[in-house]
Amino acid sequence: MKIFDKILWAVDLQQNYELSVAKLIQISKQFGNDIIILKVLPDDLKKSSYNNLVNKSVQKEISELADSFSSEKGLKVSTKVVYGSLIDSTIALAEKENVNAIYLNQTKSDNDKYGKLGKNAFNIVLNSTKPVVIMSNDPISEKSEIVCPVDFSDASGMALKDAILHAKKAGNKLNVISVFTPINITSPRVVYLGVDVNEENEKLYSNYKTDFDTFLKGFDFLDIEYETICLKGDPAVEIVNFAKNHDILYMGSTGKSGLKRVIMGSVTEQVIQDVPCNMVITKSVDVFKIKAPTNITDINNHFELGKQLSELGQYNDAIKHFKECLNINSMHIPSVVELANIFTKLGEDDRVKYYDELYKSIMAQFNNWKIEEEIRKNIGL
Repeated sequence: MKIFDKILWAVDLQQNYELSVAKLIQISKQFGNDIIILKVLPDDLKKSSYNNLVNKSVQKEISELADSFSSEKGLKVSTKVVYGSLIDSTIALAEKENVNAIYLNQTKSDNDKYGKLGKNAFNIVLNSTKPVVIMSNDPISEKSEIVCPVDFSDASGMALKDAILHAKKAGNKLNVISVFTPINITSPRVVYLGVDVNEENEKLYSNYKTDFDTFLKGFDFLDIEYETICLKGDPAVEIVNFAKNHDILYMGSTGKSGLKRVIMGSVTEQVIQDVPCNMVITKSVDVFKIKAPTNITDINNHFELGKQLSELGQYNDAIKHFKECLNINSMHIPSVVELANIFTKLGEDDRVKYYDELYKSIMAQFNNWKIEEEIRKNIGL
């Protein structure tokens, strides 16, 4: 069962992609996804006398880039060369192929508005409904850690949900951070009235941490290593500084600033301009899509699917498949064990007790059958 099916990697063929290839191979090993490599040529080129020459050259280069993945067995890599606008063509192909995410490389822009992101990548982030991943120029670390900032908005919640799935599937540590912005009042009237701004900030910070804890209760962190950290200061500055020491940053593209404020002064905009590490910019569509097969009748398939769902933290769906195993065979010991394990994690002691007793009952029945069989053999029946 794949949760990450395929990605679209848009390239300009003007960079050294050795590091990017290594990163994409690592991602494919973790998630089993396919890769589509896209190169967009300008529309005007079609009218020129040297169109065929350029097209042939590009086809050769993109094929050679695809061959860089040839050593990885089972990894499917395809290429596309199209004419049009880079931004529009990339987004259109991502929609047509229904990819999980668009992958782009960090570039350098001369325009401060785009920072380290580059104009084209910046506009793809703005206009795409698909998640966008920006691959930084930093080398792969031996033990990657994920960072996910949250501001209690739906957008940051979606980013956190994807970050948790990533951590569970890849075995990464997850750092969930939130940034409290202290008030800074310098009004003479406030001073005159004897208001203690520091004391007020401490109260607000305490309330903020309570809101942070409440927000996190809506997420399942079972089976992953994670840490929650509440910082103080300017959100964009604190997020960038924290992420610089880590490897993967998940961010929702629309926070409390509202739709499309990602490019109009929002925290996300400020962070993506810096590209402090590999960034996953989530949208209204989840990065990971759990697509479990339907119409399963075989007990082994139900059991294997249940185990995969359980490993991803999809416990309710996993429970359904393990129970279906017991509907097919009421003495299917492996399913009983898995159900007991899940309910142990969920802290549902009554159900744990039920499946522990069921396990003992089934084992006792097996032992009785074994004794009965031995007796039959001894008396010649």
